[in-house]
Amino acid sequence: MDLPLFILPSGAHVNAIAGISRKTFLQRKDGIKGILIAIHYGNPLPFAFAVVICNVWICVMVIMGNAWVCLMVIMGIAWVCIMVIMGNTWVCLMVIMGIAWVCVMVIMGNVWVCLMVIMGIAWVCIMVIMDNA
Repeated sequence: MDLPLFILPSGAHVNAIAGISRKTFLQRKDGIKGILIAIHYGNPLPFAFAVVICNVWICVMVIMGNAWVCLMVIMGIAWVCIMVIMGNTWVCLMVIMGIAWVCVMVIMGNVWVCLMVIMGIAWVCIMVIMDNA
């Protein structure tokens, strides 16, 4: 049985009542994919949609008791763990940077900081690729 899902995104706060279901997990995957597509093509509409979906994913993750995952993303070390497990540095780094951008936006509510993170994705990915070449 799915519970109602209410998302109220704002600058510094996201209030959510999220039902734990398969649908929310599918939305999580679509949200991450949507952020990567939106960054690549520069279309703001799916990007805004992906941000809302990723806010759902973060709230569901906290409700499920996996707050340590959010903490690792905020501290900037989660991509190292996932890189070791999955062995796909470039894709994992892009996914984690997308999640980290949402975390920074939700917690700090600072558009300028979010812009710096987005602008930094390219050179971070290039550095990792060149380091592993």
